[in-house]
Formats: sequence, structure tokens, C-alpha cells
Amino acid sequence: MSLQILPFIEKMKVVKSKGTTQTGVQVIGINTQNPDQVEATRKTDRNQDGSRIRISAGDIKMTADTRKLELLVEKNDIAAITELAEIYMYDMPMNKEKAVDLFKKGAALGDPYLTWSLGDALYYGEGIEESIEEAIKYYETAASLGQAEAMTALGVYYINDALDAPNFRKAIPYYQQAANLGEPNAFHNLGVCYSNGSGVERNDSKAYALFLAAAKLDHEEAQFKVGWSLANGAGTTEDIKKAKVWLRKAAESGNVEAQKLLTDLDN
Repeated sequence: MSLQILPFIEKMKVVKSKGTTQTGVQVIGINTQNPDQVEATRKTDRNQDGSRIRISAGDIKMTADTRKLELLVEKNDIAAITELAEIYMYDMPMNKEKAVDLFKKGAALGDPYLTWSLGDALYYGEGIEESIEEAIKYYETAASLGQAEAMTALGVYYINDALDAPNFRKAIPYYQQAANLGEPNAFHNLGVCYSNGSGVERNDSKAYALFLAAAKLDHEEAQFKVGWSLANGAGTTEDIKKAKVWLRKAAESGNVEAQKLLTDLDN
């Protein structure tokens, strides 16, 4: 079968994975002849930088007894700062301004994850006035400390939000660095570049391998693109049965394009 081929669109916002990291996946040297061999493992109970085990708020969240964490925050305990900041940023009742104060504290202590988080807050105006210029400074600092999501965020900035035209020359190295650390959005976005021939020579096999790596890390949009590629034989051998497996995964996460393609394949 053959469906209409449209340029793939890059995922715009880098999503926090709340205390997990993906490590150990190398982009350079991917065997594009057999991309199914590309494995992407997930390590849990670690911070985004992959360097330390974090505490779990557990009952503290449920009882709203944040004082226990606050006592640890006063001692500059990074794990407690991170946990309390995420409670304020993501859980009810939210207090994003307090979360940003904690991001600032963590950034001042040199923590990569909290430095990236402060950059994110500035980039999207969450709990603080939006300032992309300031956000980029924190992203760059976090990236220099090895924070993969900050690297991806810089790639997104240079392609989508920089004042001049998209700068793939600057973006792609950030994506490659982040992908080498196993960051799902970097796999996906780098795959988009190879699929569209944006900043690199078009290579459908590499694009498929990168989408597959992201899909195995539960990246919804990448799961759709793997299904689409399998359905169309783009960068891989056509396999409708496998295509439906990946499309169902994406559809179960609410991906409308995957739901539509599944319907088309069933008709």
C-alpha cells in the first residue's frame, strides 16, 4: 500500500519524565540494515542526569506533609529540593512560583536537572515571567553538565524558535549528544531531520532506526512514525502486522493520526 507522504513535524516541547532517565544508547554506528536491533533501555530510580538515586515523596505527597522535605531542603539536599519542586510544579495544589524558587536554589548548587528545569520554566513562562534569552543560558549550562533534556531543548530552540532561520548546523549536534544519552525526544527529532533531509542528507533507514529507538522508550509520536514507516515500507521492510502493533500503542496514548491510519489499514 502507499499513503500520502507528508513531512514529519518535530515535537515541540521537551517533556519531563519525572525521575527517570534513558541511558546507554549510541546513535553513531546504528546498524541501519537491521534497525530492529537498536535497543533503548530505561533505568529507573535515578535523576534525569542519571547520576544518583532520588528519594520518593510517597506518603509525604499523600498527606501534604511537605515540612519533612522542607527540613531537608534547608540542608541543601538536592533530592529533597527536586521532589518538593515537582510537588509544587505538578501536583495539587500547585504553586509554580515556589517551584521556581526551588529550581533556582538547585541551579545555584550546580544541579543539572534543576538547572534545566529553571530554563524550562523561563522558556514556557511557568511560575516566572517568560524569557527565552535567559532560558537558553540555563539550558546551555545544564547541557554542559550533561543534562540530556537540556541538549534536546537547545536543538528545538535552534530549529523552531531562534530569531533567524532554522539553524540545523547548531541543532543537530545537540540532538546527537542527547540521543547518545538515550533521550527519547532527541531520537525522535533527529529522526525527523533524517526523514525530511533537514540539515542532513535524507536517509529513511536512519530515520526509522531513530524513530524505533524513541518508540521503545514510549515516545507516542515516534510510535506512530514507526507504524507509518512499516505500513509504507519507508526505511524498512513493509510489514502491516508490525505496523498495527506500533500504531495501536500510539493510538492508546491518544494519537489521532495513529487512530486514523489504523482505520485506513483495516479497510
